[in-house]
Amino acid sequence: MTTPPYRFAVIGFGRRGRYHMESLERLNGASARKRRGMEGVQARCVAVADPRDPTSAERARFGRSFYREYRQLLANAPDLDFVIIASFAIAHVEQTLAALQEGIPVFLEKAVAISWEEAVGLYHQVIRHQYPLFIGYNLRRFPATLAMKRIVEEGRLGRIQSVLGHVNTGSHWSQGVWEHYASPPESSLVVGKLTHDTDAIQHCLNAEAVDCVATVTRAVWTEGADSVMAEGDACSISGLLSNGAIYTFHLTTTGPDYERRYIINGTEGQLEVVMHTARPGSARASVTLWRNGEEPQRIKLPPAVGGHGGADFRIHRDFIAWIQSNPTAPDDPRSILTGMVIPTAALDSMKTGRRIDCAARLRQAQESVLL
Repeated sequence: MTTPPYRFAVIGFGRRGRYHMESLERLNGASARKRRGMEGVQARCVAVADPRDPTSAERARFGRSFYREYRQLLANAPDLDFVIIASFAIAHVEQTLAALQEGIPVFLEKAVAISWEEAVGLYHQVIRHQYPLFIGYNLRRFPATLAMKRIVEEGRLGRIQSVLGHVNTGSHWSQGVWEHYASPPESSLVVGKLTHDTDAIQHCLNAEAVDCVATVTRAVWTEGADSVMAEGDACSISGLLSNGAIYTFHLTTTGPDYERRYIINGTEGQLEVVMHTARPGSARASVTLWRNGEEPQRIKLPPAVGGHGGADFRIHRDFIAWIQSNPTAPDDPRSILTGMVIPTAALDSMKTGRRIDCAARLRQAQESVLL
């Protein structure tokens, strides 16, 4: 049986918003649906909102359904099955709640907010009203992440002792986005990028942050007159997880490659995870397991399908399956908090020079929703 096409809209129609639209509309192809277990699923973007003027192609595709203001879209695009929100993070909470209050399920890009206070406010509203919210943590769906989570859950590393993550956005990408992150009150790069990684680690280790200490710096390039990144674009973050493991994340913004590399140490071995890299001669992604007293073993990864290292089709598949369930509650609402707690605590630690009690913040957010 063929499902009637899902009618959806995109708020924030930049590169990421367009990709969401294109990826979801590819489900209309019979071969794609069959290959990914999505037989009968169809989706069609019927409206978009972005503050800029539309291109000629966008004008031809959407006509009057290209809105400069998202509230006009919500008021004039009837019978939407869901909304994708891929705008700048500064607008996420306002736009998400506006759509949810109209009774429309929402797929929300990370970062969910630009501050801890905003994240807690969103969490409270979603929990109190049981709004149907799905958060787009696609790093959870990267092939290397799926392999990492499986190995940890199988206990092949023993008790996890430490996690080290190096996220390097590279000088090319970093210089290309500096103006956005330098314009207050936009979120810093620490929140914009590390919400992904800190969520993925807590998700894979089934643990939450206990505390956080961080050093955050400003990076400066010598190329060009306008090459100063925003404060908060490079950092070192450390703390304890609820499973007793120590975590450390380094965010850097220089060099030729945009890559993510993790090292997970346990009592019975070590796992080296290359989430993605563009280094010549290297695999795009890889996971290597080195158990005590054994030779290192390269782990076979799930196939990479679609963009973002093979994660986007998986997250869209998971999202559509959630939509098909006629959701009357949020999907994993606690991740609103856990994805934001370490990056925002890192910025507070930088400002105050103090250790931040993440466990207390999570507990207080959980308890205050009942007041």
